[in-house]
Amino acid sequence: MKSFAPWLKPTLLGPLMTMWILTTLGSMTIGSMTLGDVVLSGDRLDAWAVGMLWSTFFGSTLGVMGVAVDVLLLRMTWRRLPTGARAWLPSILAPFGVFFIWTLPFLPPPETAVGLVAFITAPMVVATFALRMLFGTRP
Repeated sequence: MKSFAPWLKPTLLGPLMTMWILTTLGSMTIGSMTLGDVVLSGDRLDAWAVGMLWSTFFGSTLGVMGVAVDVLLLRMTWRRLPTGARAWLPSILAPFGVFFIWTLPFLPPPETAVGLVAFITAPMVVATFALRMLFGTRP
């Protein structure tokens, strides 16, 4: 591999694009974003902007997790760095994998701050790892 761009672009941009599309579609179809009973903003454009900030943070975190998992799998010689469709597909599906894990009925809600951090980050690592193992190529 002469350049890291065919691997790095889809790994970082895939989750971001998915989250931006989901946030925009959600803002257009549902309307103002709510957090429990508290409305974050009364205006639809403001709610979309706040949603885009949160989704950018979430997508960026998933992108960094993707890079970390890819480097770990490369170091362990389990998978090569994905390029092309094998890089785009798991990156685009990573947010859906995290959302699926969060909705599993046997996961209890966190009760501590450490539990909340684990509840948020562990599914990110698990979903990214599983998708890379599923769609990656062996060395």
